[in-house]
Amino acid sequence: MNDGDADKFERAIVELKSKRPFEPFRIVTAKGVKLLVADPDRLMVVPGGAVRVFERSGHLHTLKMGDIIALEELKVKYTA
Repeated sequence: MNDGDADKFERAIVELKSKRPFEPFRIVTAKGVKLLVADPDRLMVVPGGAVRVFERSGHLHTLKMGDIIALEELKVKYTA
């Protein structure tokens, strides 16, 4: 992955985190790890090209932007 791709993912993550109403999404890494971002307060974009995801279990993941290969938007359906 080149620096342009990492910058593109960083901008996309900031945009998804800021979306109102917030919609959950997944971050997919080159190693096949998929991290659910269900709450924008559990995600932090770190200057210098990294992102931190805090799972509800208390586990903290720190990823380099260069390790991210995809973002998956989840469409939440509400039913009455």
